[in-house]
Parts: sequence; structure tokens; C-alpha cells
Amino acid sequence: MVRAIGYGKCGAAMFLMLLAGCSDLGDLATLPMRTEPAAMPSTRAPSTEGRFAATADASAAVARAALVDQNLPGLSIAVAVGAEIVWAEGFGWSDLERGETVTPDTRFRVGDLGVPLTAAAAGLLVERGVLDLDAPIQTYIAFPQKQWPLTARQLMGATSGIRDLAFEEEWMRQVACRDDTGRLSIFADDPLRFEPGTASAYSAYGWIVLGAIIGAVSGEPYADFMAREVLRPLGMADTVPDQAAGQRAPGVATFYYPTFMMRTRQGLETATRVDVSCVLPADGYLSTPSDLARFAGALAGGALLRPETLSVLQSPVVLPDGTVTGETLGWEVGTIRGSSGRPVRTIGREGDVFGGTASLLTLLAEGITVVVATNVSFGDTATIAAEIARLFAATK
Repeated sequence: MVRAIGYGKCGAAMFLMLLAGCSDLGDLATLPMRTEPAAMPSTRAPSTEGRFAATADASAAVARAALVDQNLPGLSIAVAVGAEIVWAEGFGWSDLERGETVTPDTRFRVGDLGVPLTAAAAGLLVERGVLDLDAPIQTYIAFPQKQWPLTARQLMGATSGIRDLAFEEEWMRQVACRDDTGRLSIFADDPLRFEPGTASAYSAYGWIVLGAIIGAVSGEPYADFMAREVLRPLGMADTVPDQAAGQRAPGVATFYYPTFMMRTRQGLETATRVDVSCVLPADGYLSTPSDLARFAGALAGGALLRPETLSVLQSPVVLPDGTVTGETLGWEVGTIRGSSGRPVRTIGREGDVFGGTASLLTLLAEGITVVVATNVSFGDTATIAAEIARLFAATK
């Protein structure tokens, strides 16, 4: 399933498309001359496993070709087999003006890839018996009653009926949200769009409500619980809330945006400052592909959650009419064409946020995870991830 943007779906993407075509988002960015993929700079992590060396070289060629073809500023890729990172490499530029290149340690805005992180935190609380996914959300937080009851399971499965971000002031927010309650105040009084559980429509705000529930149930702010119970235990030192909203934070890629109609090939400009703290549980993280690949592998290996809990979180959502939505409680399920030409089952997430695009793709049977991130909106990271996943599956 291809995601339009981390802040919403088709209508939201159309809004940004029009915005990019008629307004000055930032300073025009100048890309270095790039006509030869082999000439693109790169930095490879030294830990590439020997048996995958040739596959890593082939995958690096895919990455360099994508940089040229899509006119991307920078790109970072990590591949894990199980929980072990077998290849990680950064390509192109983290900052065009300064000529700084991407390394495997460069942090990117990763959009919707924050959703599985928040889902894992909810799973921990379910295991501890303090969160019931089917209890009304008012059991845990002060949230206005709506036309119908609403549960955490519906928030996580994209069937809540809560609206998504809308209007320019919500897309390009300049005001920070420093606590869980502040995030809720933006949309808490709005009616639901449909009866929960009867239809599917992604809502970043649904995940903001879940973040507030996690904070209330755990007895500490959402971000503190995430750091202590999810990120630190899994060694995800490079995954942090995006608090700065600026371009010059150490180790963070500069953010870019297409100059015209969501088309990176038509040119880039430096993205204006946008504060993503109000959507932290859904779209507000900085991370590296290595951290996120390690996260996916650790979950699959039982390092954080029990297998039965993960199965609940990663099972497809089915609507009352029998429709399988492709959403789970935090991930998306699908298939790609495998190296043999046959469909291969996948689970992962795709996200586009202001100034970044990222994809996480796990081949379930092979236990291979590929994470791809770039520092521009509307990059096609999903196609890159699928192509590299096929290469590694053929090697394994």
C-alpha cells in the first residue's frame, strides 16, 4: 500500500501539491552536478557481513541510480537479517549548501515510521495488564465523548473516525506542543467522520490520542516512556523526538521540498521550518535506517514483546463487511514481487513528512528488513526498498 504523506492521504497530498506549486517554501537548493550514478558519494558502515558484500555492492548501485533518477539530495539505507544489521550506507548529501554528505549515522525525519514505535509501546502496556485495547478511551484520558464509543484498538487500526490534519496551519505548524494534553487540544472537540470500526481512514491524530493514553497509563509523559521502555532497551540511541524544528541540528540532515508539484525531478528547495512536535507519536521522530531496521528485527525476535502480542499488533484489520484493509495495529501488510517473480508477503510502513520520506519493509518469510530514508518530501523510497529487499532475499 503506497502512502501519500505521513500527515494524511489523498486530499492532504493534493493540498501540499498545490502549495508547492504556488508558494515560496524556502530557499532554492542547488544540487551538485549528478549525471553519473557511480560518482555519487557514499559512506558505508564497516560492519557489512562478508557473505552479503556483493549484494551490498549491487544495492549501492540501485541507491546511486535512484539518487540521479529521482534527483534526491541524500539517501540512507540499512538492511537487517533478523536483528543483525548486515549492511548500512549513506549516499549523496545531507546538506547541499555546505557539501556535507550522508553517513549511516545521519538522522532523518521518518514520518509514519513513528507509528510502529508507538504501537510497540502500547503492546508493552497491554502485556502488563494496564491497557485494554477494547475499553473506551475515556477509561484512561479526559477526551470528549463522541457520537459513538471509541477504543484504542480502533485508534491503532485506522478505523477510529478521527479526522486527519487539515488546512495550511496544521500542515505547516509553527507552534510547538510540549505535552500530551497540548497535542489533544487541536482536534479533541471535532466530531468523528464515521462510526468507529466501520471504515478505514488513516489519522495521525488517532495516534496522538494513543500517545496520550500511553502517557496516562504509564504515569509519565509519552516521550519519556518511549525513551525508557522502547528506544533504550533496543539500543536505538539515534531515534529521538524532533524538537528543534530547524535545519542545523548536529547530525540531522537538512530538509528539502520539491519546487514543483511533488516532483523531486523538477528541482528542490530548502524546506521552511515546520514544528512536528504536535504529531510526535505518529510523525515526529528523527531516526536512522539502522535504528529502525534493528527495531523491526528485535520485535520479530521477541526482544521487546511476546510473540502473541506482536501477532495481535501485526494482524490485518478486517471491517464488518469482510474487507481486509491492509492496516494492522501499527503496520501495513502487503506483497511485493519476489526474486522468483512470485508474490512475497511483507509488513512495514511508509511515511512522508515535511522534509523527509522513509520506508520500512520486512519480508516475513525471509526475516529481512530494509529501511530507506531521504531528506526530501515525496521521494520514492518504497520502490528502492522493494528492489533491495529482492536482492538480499536472493542472496539469503
